[in-house]
Amino acid sequence: MCKFCRCYVPSLSSLADGRLQTLESDSFVCVREKKNEAASPEVIIIDLKNGNNVIRRPIKHWTKQVIALKAQSRTLQIFDLGAKAKLKSTTMNEDVVFWKWFSETTIGLVTDTTVYHWNVFDPNEAAPVEVFKRNPNLSVSSNYF
Repeated sequence: MCKFCRCYVPSLSSLADGRLQTLESDSFVCVREKKNEAASPEVIIIDLKNGNNVIRRPIKHWTKQVIALKAQSRTLQIFDLGAKAKLKSTTMNEDVVFWKWFSETTIGLVTDTTVYHWNVFDPNEAAPVEVFKRNPNLSVSSNYF
């Protein structure tokens, strides 16, 4: 069972071969998906009450058992899987169109108008900090991070 949203966490193989028999949540199923042997596994969330919509938004920290989840493009949550605890949560005023870990401690966030940094391990930094306004005519580029 997923400790955060209280849903069952099956493997995709158990979904495919029918071994999945019960669900702990009637709204969401979290699945660890690995597309092939060379690919890194990722966590996907299936929204059972929204046409089985697949949410592929989590990003995992490079070395720590920490993941960041994005819901409805504005709500961000950071979880420490090792400690089974939520580290931080925030809701942005506009949609996050791009995000990425760019250091051991910080996630870069890009909205239509602004670039933010969020140190997820600093308890004094509750929300992302604005770094600069961006030109809306420019496309989002990961080269900044």
